[in-house]
Amino acid sequence: MKNTIVLLVFFMVSISSTQSSYSQIFFTGANGKLGVKDANGNILIEPKYDRKNRYKSDKEFTQVAILDKKAGHYKYGYVNSQGKEVIPCIYDFLYSGFDMRVGLAVFDQGDKSGIIDTTGRVIVPAKYHSIWGDFNDGLAVVKLNEKYGYIDANGKEIVPPKYSEVVAFLSGVGIVYQNNKCGMVDTQGKLITPLKYKSLRVVHDGVVRAELNGKFGLLDTSGREITEFKYDDMNLVATEEFISVKFNNKEGYLNMKGEVVIPIIYDSVNWFIKGKSLVKLNGESFYINKQGQRVSD
Repeated sequence: MKNTIVLLVFFMVSISSTQSSYSQIFFTGANGKLGVKDANGNILIEPKYDRKNRYKSDKEFTQVAILDKKAGHYKYGYVNSQGKEVIPCIYDFLYSGFDMRVGLAVFDQGDKSGIIDTTGRVIVPAKYHSIWGDFNDGLAVVKLNEKYGYIDANGKEIVPPKYSEVVAFLSGVGIVYQNNKCGMVDTQGKLITPLKYKSLRVVHDGVVRAELNGKFGLLDTSGREITEFKYDDMNLVATEEFISVKFNNKEGYLNMKGEVVIPIIYDSVNWFIKGKSLVKLNGESFYINKQGQRVSD
């Protein structure tokens, strides 16, 4: 099966045939196939399925599959919680269950991917080589002929597949690459910044770490510089409150406004764990708190 990246990354788990939140109950028929009946024992779907799975966060739908002996693989569909087959078993694969925020799921047909809704209506025909990104900020990533772009929940191409690489939307921005340079686009597909950065990464809501000409700085999601591009390294720390920076071979911390909150004087710093960070100064290692005060370990 082709290496399509899933629309939503969820763990797949088998659903118990007696799960009380479901009005439908799967049962095994005399033919060894799975069927569906209601709580009163009335058969809703005659036994025909070879397997079933449910995605952990999908409360309404169970994925079902029938072995296509001629094709040599399973065909997938969905049964809803009322025991109705809403998606027939005609797809080579269905990924991740429905994203219930938008009611969509990715399917494979041959070597291409498309999107269907909870009624089985095809929103995007199978024309892309992969689709992913779980519609963060209303957009998903698509790949076609080794190029990447973005589509909305209606299947409209907001950014046609033209970039060598893209990153799924976060905090209202997508990151796009071309010729080893990157920039930001908004949810309308318009460039926020030129494609001039070596790297961009959303590190906090509205804050982006950027690398330019071998130096690091912070931008906001409008492309405005929060800090100068003067740091030799810059990393988000675990609390998402501070960013560790390196400048002239010394390290310290900034806040998300780009302000120095712990002086850049240390030989090395680490992530804050339970409010403390292990630092090294003049060859001595010790812990500091978020106010920069030395504390016991």
